[in-house]
Amino acid sequence: MRTIRIIKRRVHSFLYRSNADAELQSEIEIHIQQLTNEAIAAGMTDAEAQAMARREFGPVEEIKEKCRDTRRINWIQDFVQDLRYGIRMLRQSPTFTAIAVITLALGIGANTAIFSIVDAVLLRSLPYRDPDQLVLMLDAPLDRPDALSGVSYRDFTECRAQARVFSEMAGNAFHNLTLTGAGEPAIVNTASVTPELFPLLNAKPLLGRTLLPEDGAPGAAAVAVLSEILWRTRFGSNPDLVGQSIALDMRSFTVVGILPASFRYPEGAPTQDVWISIRQDPLFGPLTSQPGVRLVAVMGRLKPGVSLAQAQAEMSTLGARLAKLFPAEDSGLTIRVQPYRQEVVGNLKPALLILLSAVGLLLLITCANIANLLLSKATSRAREMAMRIALGALRARIIRQLLTESALLGLLGGIAGLLLAVAAVWSLQPFLPSEVVQISSIHVSGPVLMFALLLSLASALAFGLAPALLATRSNLHTNLKEGERTGQRGGQHVRSFLAIAEISLAMVLMVAGGLLVRSFALVTSVNPGFDPNNVTEAEVSLPQFQYSTPQQWTAFSKELLARLHAQPGLQDSALAAPLPMDRQGAANFTFSIV
Repeated sequence: MRTIRIIKRRVHSFLYRSNADAELQSEIEIHIQQLTNEAIAAGMTDAEAQAMARREFGPVEEIKEKCRDTRRINWIQDFVQDLRYGIRMLRQSPTFTAIAVITLALGIGANTAIFSIVDAVLLRSLPYRDPDQLVLMLDAPLDRPDALSGVSYRDFTECRAQARVFSEMAGNAFHNLTLTGAGEPAIVNTASVTPELFPLLNAKPLLGRTLLPEDGAPGAAAVAVLSEILWRTRFGSNPDLVGQSIALDMRSFTVVGILPASFRYPEGAPTQDVWISIRQDPLFGPLTSQPGVRLVAVMGRLKPGVSLAQAQAEMSTLGARLAKLFPAEDSGLTIRVQPYRQEVVGNLKPALLILLSAVGLLLLITCANIANLLLSKATSRAREMAMRIALGALRARIIRQLLTESALLGLLGGIAGLLLAVAAVWSLQPFLPSEVVQISSIHVSGPVLMFALLLSLASALAFGLAPALLATRSNLHTNLKEGERTGQRGGQHVRSFLAIAEISLAMVLMVAGGLLVRSFALVTSVNPGFDPNNVTEAEVSLPQFQYSTPQQWTAFSKELLARLHAQPGLQDSALAAPLPMDRQGAANFTFSIV
């Protein structure tokens, strides 16, 4: 409360300075009058008493300044004066101001644009409760620990029953199903999950409920949870949809709930439209009874206080136990645990940090350029600074005023850079790699705005401090006598150093950029083993209910290929699942040629 009262008094003193000065003058006069009355009582005349009281009280104007300093309002007034003077100086040199602002905008804009990507991909917290406790578990060969694949449904149930370091575990797999009976048939993104996924991620339904443990039991009724987006676009936000049936791959599913659009899993991946129990999935359901099919990716939530190393140790032990129990399917395999954030970010962290460092070097070059410009401008103001010091201005006061001018330049450059960053983020999104799963969340947010502001002020200090110190050298007599020539000699060494630094940093950026371009050219010129020119692809989703046997799949494939071969302009065609070099996700299937 005392602090608040002090702040209120200081704000009142600043806003109503005339009233505050009048009160101060009144207090001084009262004090002097008291001293006068005491002197008169001691036998002095009125004139002698007043003279003695003023001598004893001291210089009135100096005491007023000390009182104002005590109220801490002079620095506010000085800052306002510095702002006004700085604006006048920038307006007097429009060409210099424009060049400096544009140069700063390029450096700050590039840094802000890249930081917005870093913030979305690396820094922003995942939208789940205690996201640092979430881990992903996948199978990996002992001799190839990076060759990750899914876990069989049997192994998942064994792990869930025996693991002690997790508060909850859930399995999931993803594919497409055909939705019929609600207008035109449509392909919907389907998440086949175990019911434990929803409490693990603390998912709350918008309507109805999520999957319950009994929904994952063998022979349970087929139920589905829809996304809010699918519910609104395909079913017109019908609140009575819960309890009704929809057809997925020609099989009837009862809708039991609607999940809000804010729920996304996996984070940053294409929005899932439907969630069903993996045991009731038309495609994956029969595969859950085949222990050789490594079908599901397993997500777990670590218990409080359990480290990743402890979890990995237990799962390695459990993997070795499964290999002994089921040598036909699990021999030579181990279970690898990794943070869920690592799965979301992938291998982008080193690339993003390198890119952020590169644009940081670009900003340093920018600051060196502007510092050189300010040094050149300071030579024309050497006599002005010397005159101000001669008239009694403190060097610290002048340096503060020059840094205020630099801060104005920094803020103007920051605003222009922020606008440039917004345009860059908007235009870069279509060109970002598909691995950047948080593409939709990349934008100039509050933390990015704060980063741009701090970067602008830091840049202003970086390019403004050296010119301010050199412009206020203490050799007053020489400055007044020689003026600009002294400024030229004094700043020459600093300008030479800045020029060398600029060239060095530019060479580093050029070499690094050349290496990146060369690496990119090598990557894009890798021979994939086939000629990709004039090759097109299309996906076909067969309803599992209607096409349930390999003979039916073969008959459909032969008829489809026969019709495709009959098309004019088509040289050849083939069917494959999955396509060559396509990302398959966690599931790992055996294959055969039909």
